[in-house]
Amino acid sequence: MGIVCAAVVVGGALGVGTGQDGGDRVAEDEQVASRGELTAIAGMLDSGSREVSLRAGGVVEGVALTWSVDGRPGEDLSHGLPSEPLRFEAEPGALVLFNVQNYEGVSSPISCEIRVDGIIVAFGEADGPGAMAACEGTAS
Repeated sequence: MGIVCAAVVVGGALGVGTGQDGGDRVAEDEQVASRGELTAIAGMLDSGSREVSLRAGGVVEGVALTWSVDGRPGEDLSHGLPSEPLRFEAEPGALVLFNVQNYEGVSSPISCEIRVDGIIVAFGEADGPGAMAACEGTAS
């Protein structure tokens, strides 16, 4: 495993100037990322697990949900949409699959959405009897 370093500058280039006293200093008009911003960025660069959430949209009854997160399959054939997103932890780079399917005889728009650490990485929609909204993404 290698070491990753990043420098972030907000609002302009990082510059070092010479003050009147002859010492080096960051120019007053330059904005440098705060310690909190650098900590947040370092958290994104680490190799820890990712939060995956699966959201289904459509009619309340008449749908089947199937998913696979990092090779772990699951399904909910209870004929209804969950009131809250399904949540999982996954390793970076894990494959995430999510399908929302209308049962035969149910003709309603449906959708699927995959979020990783709160960011939408996949969205799909479909309409009609037996239609399937399919999403595929990576937990990176």
